[in-house]
Amino acid sequence: MSRISQDALFRAIAAVQKMDSAQKIQLADEIFVSQPNMLGSFLVLSTLGVPTKKTSLALDTLLLCFQAMKESGLRWPVITEDDLERQSARTTAILKFYDSFSDENLRKSSALQYIDAQAS
Repeated sequence: MSRISQDALFRAIAAVQKMDSAQKIQLADEIFVSQPNMLGSFLVLSTLGVPTKKTSLALDTLLLCFQAMKESGLRWPVITEDDLERQSARTTAILKFYDSFSDENLRKSSALQYIDAQAS
């Protein structure tokens, strides 16, 4: 499995930070064409009552991830609704697992192990 390099990520961060609103809309249009379910997941947030400040973070994250993928030359397969549902269930289970620890140090240690495993 290919991974996005740090260089591609840094280029994406710089590119998205320099974008004006029109350029961000253009990038969102590209996401709609190649990853409509990803964009749809963002668009539904406000109807679920997620505050604008948090939806803004979600949009910035989506734009950055998409731009990083473009910078890397990699292509994502189309992410389906089933893919999104599976990942949502997985993330919920992981968060419940962390929440089950009463010891804060154990919780942090477990989270760091998970992050390290994802990075390798």
